[in-house]
Amino acid sequence: MRDQPRSRLPPRLGIGILSPRLEGSAYPGSYSSRPLRVPISLAPWFPQPQKDGVVFAELDNGMEHAYFVGILSKLLSLVSLDRPGVEVSAVEKKFVRPREKPFNYETATGFVLEFCRMSCVSLITFVASVVYLTRAVKSGQIRILPSSWRLLWVTSITLAEKFWEDNYVAPSHLRSTLQQFDVHLSAREFLVLQQALFKALEWKLDIPVPEFHSLMTSLLNNADPRVRRLVTVGSCFTPRPLPKPPMIEFASPATSTTTASDHHRDFRDSATTEITPTSSAP
Repeated sequence: MRDQPRSRLPPRLGIGILSPRLEGSAYPGSYSSRPLRVPISLAPWFPQPQKDGVVFAELDNGMEHAYFVGILSKLLSLVSLDRPGVEVSAVEKKFVRPREKPFNYETATGFVLEFCRMSCVSLITFVASVVYLTRAVKSGQIRILPSSWRLLWVTSITLAEKFWEDNYVAPSHLRSTLQQFDVHLSAREFLVLQQALFKALEWKLDIPVPEFHSLMTSLLNNADPRVRRLVTVGSCFTPRPLPKPPMIEFASPATSTTTASDHHRDFRDSATTEITPTSSAP
């Protein structure tokens, strides 16, 4: 889980924004200007598809807003109320913040919206983070309490960024974004949380197509009116800056040829010197 480039990427559920798994696709990335068209049967949850396919790489603000509201509604529905006497799991205790403010939809919605905008996380990793938390709840590993939900979600989205995005947001940036909300963690503490959630998920971050479709089909029809009222239509995500391409310096042909010739000449001269017999007196 270290913050370093991956030499081999895992199979992905989506290469464009909100796209299902497309085996063998050479599509370059979520922020490419070239759209991706796939059969409608691969995305039954996408509204008003075109006759010959669906464009995933481009979402207008209206569609982005609709999906954001749906995903956020699902996330907040996972938060359960504190029940005295109910034991908190050892996993979740790591994420509990004793001085966490009381949970309500207004502050929770504002936190998620601002965090997404400030940290430059992507729509696809937002979806994946909710999938991971849903799995952990179903398996009984966590309950997602008002005192733990923020750290659980940020940790989940950190795992999703590392797994799904080539140009992923660094954990250090996500941690510094948390500091803007008065949540302070050291790099070591944040790594421990990532490892704890990763283990609770049984080291599995891939999302099978049926699981992905099941979530996406339900999102737009189950948006919470409270969340829709709090999130105005507009840009919910900030496109991340693309890294600069690496600079490779090549020696000029003249320099390279001269250097090679010089090396060859030096070697030839030294070899001749070593094997030339010295003259002896008659």
